[in-house]
Amino acid sequence: MQEITGDIWKKAHFFRDIIVIPTTIGWTRSGLALAGRGLAKQAALRFPSLEQIYGEHCQAHRAQTPVMTMRFGGLGGGRWLCLLPTKPLREDHPEMSWQGKADLKLIERGLRQLQALKLPLPSKRSKVYVPLLGCGFGGLRRGPVRELMDAILTDERFARVRLERKRKS
Repeated sequence: MQEITGDIWKKAHFFRDIIVIPTTIGWTRSGLALAGRGLAKQAALRFPSLEQIYGEHCQAHRAQTPVMTMRFGGLGGGRWLCLLPTKPLREDHPEMSWQGKADLKLIERGLRQLQALKLPLPSKRSKVYVPLLGCGFGGLRRGPVRELMDAILTDERFARVRLERKRKS
């Protein structure tokens, strides 16, 4: 799998590509998805309908919430996003699920679903940009996640994106 470094929002072509967003299976008391930090927060800020739509998706499927792909509207026609659960549902308090760690088995399930999806890629040059799932605020180490991604996402349409951290001078 090709790995690139940089800002996933700048790497992915607006009309042609899909960005995978790591998510938490959970929802607030008002039914909105939990999108508190990282790429999920960035996506929710760009696409205000995301929290409502994904919150309903999580409530409908609970612990078995599958990968969800859709075009979210916005300036310029919106963007294709694929929401992939990395943090499991806390059944007793769904609104607290964000506090848990990312789960490698849940990520594996999501990667297998992603690999099997008939994604709406409009051209041969289209890519699916996948961050190192669960390695930011999910608390996982990069090595095992990288190995899992390489084993499952085997075709050329997938590109792994590693966030470029700015160094302090």
